[in-house]
Parts: sequence; structure tokens; C-alpha cells
Amino acid sequence: MFASFGEEEFESLLRARGWQELRAVQEVRVWLMPRSHGFLAHHGPSFFLEALPKIGERLGEGRRM
Repeated sequence: MFASFGEEEFESLLRARGWQELRAVQEVRVWLMPRSHGFLAHHGPSFFLEALPKIGERLGEGRRM
């Protein structure tokens, strides 16, 4: 949760797991959430107040961040 994880690590993870062939990746329908909103298993108020709105914004954009 608190480790540094940027765009390069994200792309490396996609390649390492063979996910670059997934349709969502090919159509650029995946994104990297900002670190402060990246831990989706958090059940506190910040999940509802910060993480969910960011997810909604990203879904509305329809592009990878």
C-alpha cells in the first residue's frame, strides 16, 4: 500500500503477468490510480470520500492514467 509504484512499475507488472494481451489493456481501458487512492481495500471514510470519486472520474474519462 505504501510502496512507491509508478507508471513504469505498472507497465512492468502488465508485461510480467502477460496482461498486455488483455482486451482492456489493448483498448487502453486500464489506469493507475494516484497513490493516495490506490488502496481499494481500505474501508474507512477516505475510501468513500476520496477513492470512489476518483474511480468515477476515471471511468468517465475512459482513458488510462
